[in-house]
Amino acid sequence: MIVPRLEAGFPPAVASAATAQVYAAVTAPEPFEVMFNTARCLVMVPLGAGRLEFNAPDLNQGEAVTKPFVLAYLPTGRERHICQKRRVEHLFLSIAADRMVAVMGSAARNSVQRPGCVVGYAHPDIPAVAQALRRHMLDPRCANSVYLNAQADILLAHAMAALGSRPANSAGPTPFRNDLLQSILSHVEKQLEEGVSIAALASAFQMTPSEFSRRFKVTVGCSPQRYIIEKRIAEARRLLRESDEPIAEIAFRLGYSSQAHLTSSFKSLMGLTPSRYRKRNR
Repeated sequence: MIVPRLEAGFPPAVASAATAQVYAAVTAPEPFEVMFNTARCLVMVPLGAGRLEFNAPDLNQGEAVTKPFVLAYLPTGRERHICQKRRVEHLFLSIAADRMVAVMGSAARNSVQRPGCVVGYAHPDIPAVAQALRRHMLDPRCANSVYLNAQADILLAHAMAALGSRPANSAGPTPFRNDLLQSILSHVEKQLEEGVSIAALASAFQMTPSEFSRRFKVTVGCSPQRYIIEKRIAEARRLLRESDEPIAEIAFRLGYSSQAHLTSSFKSLMGLTPSRYRKRNR
């Protein structure tokens, strides 16, 4: 049975539904700005012409979707800033990592299992699937978890096909189960200020550092080192916006050896120094 609810961080929805592994929402036709940092992958389809903008460390700054019914896919575990400035409905799907792995493993031969993002993928079947799912969600008499899962799988399979090169059945590292991934990300969060080593993380979850790093990258889409840097910079941004704490103290709090070390890491990721970021956001 589908259980309607509002997923944390999602824009306001005119309709939403959820199963154990899939959350779907049709957003209200209003401008929105949201930040995601999730252990679930995201699939988005604009239902009209608008400018859906994405900002993330592994995307080009300001990368955008402007056409209706083109698909965007963002993998698990990354912080994403998403903005829509026009009055356009969107179909948002949040899909558990273990279901994502299952779909990638059972998709057509030309589907792929390569981590990465998809922005603006067009296919003639996507409009029909997105519109059918929207109609289904807006009519409570049609609530059916099997249908929701099946339509979500179709859109996810399109995202996997768009990613490109490596066949789904090719040998490679095994992605983490969703529950294991959430435990790992929670562990990183708790240890962030004390310093997180890959060796210690791997040991905590009974893996070698090389195995842990390979499986982490397949599941999350980036190396564990990169993920830790992104988390530290995200926390630095929050402190710069919300506190008057000196930048040097923020650096030491987040495990950096000096203010210069934080500044170098921050500028590499954000394109500006912490002091300039603070001035722009106060």
